[in-house]
Amino acid sequence: MRLQLDVTFPSYTNKVKLGDQLILLGSCFSSNMKGYFQRSGLSVISNPFGVIFHPMAIHRLIDSAINNDVETRVLQRDGIFLSWDASGEIWEHTQEDLNAKLLSLRDQLRNELSKKEAKLILTFGTAFGYEYLKEEEIVANCHKVNASEFRKRLFSVEEMVLAWKKLIDQLKSFNSSICIYASVSPVRHAKDGLRENNLSKGRLLELTRELESMGVEYIPAYELIIDELRDYRFFEQDLVHPNQTAKDILWERLEQSLLHPDDIGVFREAQQYHRQLSHRSLYANTQVDNQRLKKLEEEGEALLSKYSQIKLYKKGEI
Repeated sequence: MRLQLDVTFPSYTNKVKLGDQLILLGSCFSSNMKGYFQRSGLSVISNPFGVIFHPMAIHRLIDSAINNDVETRVLQRDGIFLSWDASGEIWEHTQEDLNAKLLSLRDQLRNELSKKEAKLILTFGTAFGYEYLKEEEIVANCHKVNASEFRKRLFSVEEMVLAWKKLIDQLKSFNSSICIYASVSPVRHAKDGLRENNLSKGRLLELTRELESMGVEYIPAYELIIDELRDYRFFEQDLVHPNQTAKDILWERLEQSLLHPDDIGVFREAQQYHRQLSHRSLYANTQVDNQRLKKLEEEGEALLSKYSQIKLYKKGEI
């Protein structure tokens, strides 16, 4: 007797290899997967502008980066400066400092996207977006500004597809070797209403389906969590965010399908190293613990000597 549906992950054309540069952009689910790739010895940047949920807000970030845009959209609230194109994590005390930070982050994103080994993983969270009425432009975050200054609307599949197909063409002109993957976040946007959340997710699924025709490869994270696991024991207490067990299961599937089989052994060695590194000793600064750390340091040096493309992180960086 079958007790659950099974989700099959694709046999990816472009697999993640040792030395690849991963760029994860989108919802909080992108941020949650960052550590798994890092522990495997891969170089990763994740959401440099903070968590962004809407496809068109993510589109705006990438478009600005690859076209070297120097304009910024800044607002002041409660004595600090924030950006309409970033989450509340990105702020400064002065407009000049924020402009400098935004342009630096944009340059960083542009640089990572330009690398030969670049692999861009997008996670779309919701098709509901907020347009700032004064500019008639979408914002990445409303920053607690009065709701009367925005128009909330459910973006159509057609307008999202049209914009993203143009951007993918630009990305491939910008970097002909870039590999792009897309997924839909399994996090339910319950505050919009469950029916509305389902309508929104449906449009995102249609968007990713259309993008496959342009060589974008789909990661079925949404289907794994919502259809195969389909049990609240795989969610946090808020009942909308997948818990650690669910994320671990997703990683197992990604490891099997997305990571290049020739490099699996190296990835496993890196994972073992980072597990030991994250171990919290009960007897810190003792002779035994110092010997353990010395041995681990030597193991790290041996890994770097053996695999020049591996990325090893320091304690606390993951």
